[in-house]
Amino acid sequence: WDWNGTLLDDTETCVAALNGILGPRGMGPVTCEEYRELFGELPASDFRPNAENLRAVIDTATRDLSEDDLAKSRMLYDAGIRFTDDRLRRLFDGLAERGLFDDEYLVIITYDHGEEFGERGGVSHRGLLYDEFIRVPLIAFGSAVPAGEVRTDMVSAIDIAPTILAAAGIDPSSGMQGRDLFAKRPASRLDNVIFSQFRNRRYAVRTPEWKFISSGTLELYDLTADPGE
Repeated sequence: WDWNGTLLDDTETCVAALNGILGPRGMGPVTCEEYRELFGELPASDFRPNAENLRAVIDTATRDLSEDDLAKSRMLYDAGIRFTDDRLRRLFDGLAERGLFDDEYLVIITYDHGEEFGERGGVSHRGLLYDEFIRVPLIAFGSAVPAGEVRTDMVSAIDIAPTILAAAGIDPSSGMQGRDLFAKRPASRLDNVIFSQFRNRRYAVRTPEWKFISSGTLELYDLTADPGE
């Protein structure tokens, strides 16, 4: 269904509709007054933080953009997240009205990367492995998911596929990495260790207290004393 309740005629159309509507930097939150100043009055800036303009200053934002430009970009990005959240609510409300949440179901919401707004001198995402790039939301709800529970253990995107398969009653492949996030299992020394990689150039290992990054140079951060890395 589209947002007006019309049944779309094929999967490809549905995916295209979602891609066009849900993108946090899409045109919706930038042009719609309802969202433009949702988090306060925008700074006096002529910079338009769309994908093309952000790409042009991806490595040089703090040199080429003003503080107002960066502040506007952050606010519109936050507005984009709220825009997406509202559209997801409409989608889920529509599914519920059609009875699709009456039986067993599982919904997982996540994102593939975080965003930078000048923290490292650039904007957007550049394949770096600091927390602003790799720490993303992971939200699950469903018939077998405890409501209101907040997990503090470390989990990874590779855990999503085994979790979905287990919910569907399918045994994951023996070669599949990751774990079912809702399965009861013995504690392991790797429970609070996650690994990140960008192509074959950058690697990171993170625990709750430490982060090690290898990217041509070696970096070790005590996250308790230096959470900003």
